[in-house]
Amino acid sequence: MSRELISQYPALTLREELARQEPVVYSANGNRSFDGEAFLARIERIAPLVGITRVADISRLSPTPFPVYQSCRPNLHLSADYGQNSGAQGKGATQTQARISCLMEAIESYCVEPRVPQLLRASWDYLRRQRLAVRPDQFIQRAEHSLGIDDQLMWTPAYSVRLQCEVYVPAEAVYFPFIPSYYDTGAGFISGSNGLASGATYLEATVHALYELIERYYVSRMEAGGLALEALYEDEIEDPSLRAALGQESSDYIIQLYAFFLPGLTNLPMVRACLISGDTFYSGWGCAGTVDIAVSRAVSEALQCRATHISGSREDMKMHTFASASVDPEDEVFGLCIQPEERTLHMEDFRRRVHDHRFSNLGEELRFVFSWLFELGHDNVLVANLTRRGVDVPVVKVLIPSLDVPKEFKCAKFANKEDRAPFHRQYRIDSH
Repeated sequence: MSRELISQYPALTLREELARQEPVVYSANGNRSFDGEAFLARIERIAPLVGITRVADISRLSPTPFPVYQSCRPNLHLSADYGQNSGAQGKGATQTQARISCLMEAIESYCVEPRVPQLLRASWDYLRRQRLAVRPDQFIQRAEHSLGIDDQLMWTPAYSVRLQCEVYVPAEAVYFPFIPSYYDTGAGFISGSNGLASGATYLEATVHALYELIERYYVSRMEAGGLALEALYEDEIEDPSLRAALGQESSDYIIQLYAFFLPGLTNLPMVRACLISGDTFYSGWGCAGTVDIAVSRAVSEALQCRATHISGSREDMKMHTFASASVDPEDEVFGLCIQPEERTLHMEDFRRRVHDHRFSNLGEELRFVFSWLFELGHDNVLVANLTRRGVDVPVVKVLIPSLDVPKEFKCAKFANKEDRAPFHRQYRIDSH
């Protein structure tokens, strides 16, 4: 593969791209700026360039025929030992949306790999005299690590939304998998796919990356007991495709929805869907600026989780990553928060208590998400441009150094799930 194909576009490309006003064309499972069929044709032509060899419909493996697809990219940069998966799953209200989703997931995983990475090696104390660089101690680091201003690190450029210019950030926080020891530098920054997203445009990709970071922030607050949970009435779901899918659900499974509320502010819609059968438990999360989209993302992710598990297509399935040995596995599903014992929250009441906007263009949505984050004090938003020349599908990695992440991201090593007590248990609330 040519060097030109795998080189990245400059970070400063984002200054113009994020200032655009792009109309929302459809909003199933998230606001999008392009027609699905046209965009699918475009990325299907690109798929072989990033090593995608197969796309399969795995919907029928599960009791509910909700569209779930799986793409295969066997030629990984490293291996599953470093957290990579050769299979990428995607879901959607239609076959087209599910195919797009799984292909884009694989394209993201290709673009975030350190193939011809843009790197500088220096300590922050040295680099700051020549370039704008974010202090390493501003980033949340993994447990038992503390990298400071004098440590030798690998750096890569990103776009600062606040400063509207290029700044340097630790490469370990951008690329995945990134092995600092290959460069004889310190390790300890949180590495992975959190904040990684793709889209038909840079605006679309960045908006979805921000929602993922906010979703994980809510999870971190849940683990610490720093928010309230309420159970929703799932029979009030309005999305026709979800209602149709759940109407065909096996009687062996029930679906439960939970809404999350941070104290002292107007929340974004943040929903968790739990698909339960006996001791089997599948979970999905959804965060958006619109209640319907948050619910759709959570439920469809739970359905995707089940189909993926049945297909056996992820190399990390037996890994319970980064679990704290001091936490009882039975408590991990809701962290330190109290699980509701009955349904109390109607959808209309949920809409009134949170932001519930229907955006006409993605520029408007991006500004809204920025303003929500800035109100919380998280105004240092950094966007790394991982888009590859020749692939030309926008891929970004968004970093918000001050925004907390779940504990599983902070632990330095994997723990084997089989060595621990059973992870899944039954979480039922009253059916009244």
